[in-house]
Amino acid sequence: GVQTCALPIFLSHHLLSQVVTSYANGDLKAEKPELFFNEINQIIRVLSEMAERILHDQQKLEHRVQQRTEDLQLAYNDVAKSNEQLKQMQNQLVESEKMSQLGQLVAGVAHEINTPVGIAVTASTALMDRIVHIEHEFQHGQLTKSGLEMNLKHNKECSDLIYNNLKRASELIQTFKEVAVDQSSESRRTFKL
Repeated sequence: GVQTCALPIFLSHHLLSQVVTSYANGDLKAEKPELFFNEINQIIRVLSEMAERILHDQQKLEHRVQQRTEDLQLAYNDVAKSNEQLKQMQNQLVESEKMSQLGQLVAGVAHEINTPVGIAVTASTALMDRIVHIEHEFQHGQLTKSGLEMNLKHNKECSDLIYNNLKRASELIQTFKEVAVDQSSESRRTFKL
């Protein structure tokens, strides 16, 4: 009788050991054998329930990890999209600033050139009026030597004004052209401080 009882105990311990080893190796769906001893069967049932809870918790965890991964991917996509929008806005701001600076430069150039050109136009108008006046006096025989001398002096002053201011405008334009060339050229140029 003693030997007959030892074989089922040995087999029960062996099967229990196999179930525990399977669980330990990660096989949470291992077979749950029904053995001769109730105590061992209870141990196997408890282990099986623990394995099922672990399996269920693993599935929930995997689902949460997958959900968080998807959320992170969406957040990453949003950040990438926002980054791209920021780059576009930055480029637009740079272009807008360039256009603003260009507008200010053009306004400054126009103002600087407008003064000498305006003086030259005014002087040329006065010169034309004087010439018309001299022609009128000449045609009607009213031109005197002193009147001619006075008109010649006036015409010379107007011509000097026209020349000097057009020369000034030309120098300004040349300076602005040199500045434009300096922006795109690395050659050295001497200038007075």
